[in-house]
Amino acid sequence: MYKTRCKIFLPFLLLPWLLAGCGGRSREAGHASEAAHVECNAMYYWKTTFELSEEEKVFLRKHRVGRLYVRFFDVVKDMNPLTSEWDAVPNATICFQERPDSTLEIVPTVYITLEALKRMNDSEDEYAVRIVDRVLAMVKGNRIEKVKEVQLDCDWTKSTEESYFRLCREVRERLHHQSVDVSATIRLHQLRQDEPPVDRGVLMLYNTGNIRSSKVENSILSREDVLPYLQRKPTYELHLDFAYPTFGWGVWFREKEFQAILDWKKLSDYRHSRFLRRENASDCVVVEDFHDYVISASFQEGDRIRVEKPSFREIMYVKELVERQLGSKPHSCVLYHLDSFNLSDYSDHEIDAVFCAD
Repeated sequence: MYKTRCKIFLPFLLLPWLLAGCGGRSREAGHASEAAHVECNAMYYWKTTFELSEEEKVFLRKHRVGRLYVRFFDVVKDMNPLTSEWDAVPNATICFQERPDSTLEIVPTVYITLEALKRMNDSEDEYAVRIVDRVLAMVKGNRIEKVKEVQLDCDWTKSTEESYFRLCREVRERLHHQSVDVSATIRLHQLRQDEPPVDRGVLMLYNTGNIRSSKVENSILSREDVLPYLQRKPTYELHLDFAYPTFGWGVWFREKEFQAILDWKKLSDYRHSRFLRRENASDCVVVEDFHDYVISASFQEGDRIRVEKPSFREIMYVKELVERQLGSKPHSCVLYHLDSFNLSDYSDHEIDAVFCAD
């Protein structure tokens, strides 16, 4: 039986160890391994505990998922307990309650907030070492096999592009010596910017709208938000895979002011209660003050909850558009994310249609 491996690391503590089972011969820095990246059905795993339900294991087998992008930890701006100063530090590190199936290629993924990135300015080489060492320590400590790639996830902007690109170069140089490639997530607005210095990217075709706007109908995915970026074929040299959303949430407003994102699972438990009135397919209005103890939120009469989840039809519209404009080369299709509750809203036929054919 696999024993729980939930190691506690001090913020970016540099652990001396040898990388074992995470790549073969070293290769010249800057040389990407095209052969290492095989096109396949892929998914994100975005939870703080790695423990798959039986339904999720069946899903992976049924839909021939070969790659899992697993969020290892976030990098956020917070107080460093060792220095008592503001710093870019790891947060929400995943705990492996079970060992990933050896048939799956695991891609450790690190989410970097914009505030943390700004804190790294002029010290990108130092933070690259910390990120790489932490990822590789977790790979070894949890006996994860078949790691050929590490992914950086950051919504960088034009003003932070130089710093982020320096970080990417430093991370790539260090991982290439271990025969590990580097990929980056790419937002739609970033298609109009220079390509980051990584081996490949995943184009995020979700979170396309302004979630804080009460006028937006669906901030997760809307063809109106995607179309301006893809009407004309973008000139983008970096190899891209495409990620589509299969998740939902509730967006809470009070007098048209954004309050919070509500968990879709918990939302489904009370959205039909006597406190809420359905206005249409995607909007609920609070008809009586109440406190929800599950999510620790107090609602007032007149508050609105916008229920968002992309339909299969909307996903396919965007998929056909991006395939037409950017899908000339072989690529993988990625679903965000592996969660049986959210995935149950789509039929097997719909999931297979979103995934790329063999």
